[in-house]
Amino acid sequence: MLLWALVAVLLIGAVAFIVVIAWRARRMGAALPAVMAGIGLRFESPDPFDTLSSGFALFGRGRRRRIPHVSHGSYQGREVRLLGYFTQVGRGRRGKAYVLIGALVEMNAPGVDFRVEPYGRYGAFRPKEAKASLEIGDERFEHEWLIRGADADAVRAVLSPRLRQLLDGDADRPYLERRGGWLLVAAMTRRPERWPAFADAAIGWVERLAADPAERLAGEPAERFTLDPTETVVSRWRAGQLEDAVALLPAVPRGVAAPDDPDVALASAICATLADRLASSDPARAQRLYEQALDAQRSFASAATSGGEGRARSAGADDLAAKLAGLG
Repeated sequence: MLLWALVAVLLIGAVAFIVVIAWRARRMGAALPAVMAGIGLRFESPDPFDTLSSGFALFGRGRRRRIPHVSHGSYQGREVRLLGYFTQVGRGRRGKAYVLIGALVEMNAPGVDFRVEPYGRYGAFRPKEAKASLEIGDERFEHEWLIRGADADAVRAVLSPRLRQLLDGDADRPYLERRGGWLLVAAMTRRPERWPAFADAAIGWVERLAADPAERLAGEPAERFTLDPTETVVSRWRAGQLEDAVALLPAVPRGVAAPDDPDVALASAICATLADRLASSDPARAQRLYEQALDAQRSFASAATSGGEGRARSAGADDLAAKLAGLG
C-alpha cells in the first residue's frame, strides 16, 4: 500500500507540474505577442531555433524541459532572443519546478566563455556543484555564486570586482552564461508587460562586459596588445585608473613586485591604494580590498629568498593587518 501511495503522489506531482506549465504558457502566449511586437521582436511558438540543443548549461538541466516560445529580432542594435523556459530539477518531494525568463543577446565581440549563477536559485546546489566551482580570490563571492569556465585565469579577469559588486547588488540574482558569441541572462519569470525591461537589463549586462577592461583583456588575441598584462596594470595604476588596474590583476603573474618598491607585491600595492581611497566612503569594499592586499603581500613574503627580504616583506603585511584592524 505504501508503495502504491508513493507512486500516486509522484503521478499527481507530475500531472500538477504539466498543468501549471501549460497554464502559464497559455497565459504568457496570449499576452506576449503584442508586448513583443511593441519593441520590434517577432513572437514565435514553438521555438524556431531549437534552443534546448544550443549547448548552454542551463538548458540541459533537469527534466521535462521546454521552451514553448521565442521572441527574436534586432533590439537596441543587437540581435536578441527572449524566451520562456520551464524545467524540473530533482525528483519527488525534493524536486522543484523552475519557470524562467531568458534573454540571449549577441555579443558582437570575442570573449571568454563562462558561467556564473547564485547557488540554490536555478538548480545549482552545494556541495556537489561547489567542488567544480572556480576560485577567484573572493571567498565571500565564491560562497554565494557558482563559477565555471574552461580558462580559469580569463574567467577570473572577467569577474572583476566591479562586475561582482553589480551581481551582488542585482535584486534578480541573475544567471549569466557566455557561450560563443552569445550571452544568456536568465531570471525568475515575470509578467509579460515586464519582459521589455528584462531585455533592457540583459543588454545592460552585455554592455558592462564589453566596457570592462578585464573582459577586453580576456577576449582579445594576445598579439593585439602592445603591452603585456603586468605593464598594462602598472600603466593604469600610474594613470590613477585604480578600478581598471584592480580588475586586471588576475591576468598578472603572482610574485610580481611593485615597480617602485621591491618589498611590496604589485597586487598588494594596487589593492591597498584603492582601499585607502574608499576607506571612508565604502568601508565594506575597502575591507575586502585590504584583505586581498594582505593575502597578496603574505604570499609575496613567503616566497622571499633570504631572511632580510622576508622580514621586509612581512613588515608590509603587518601594516596592512593594522589597517584592517583599524576599519573594525
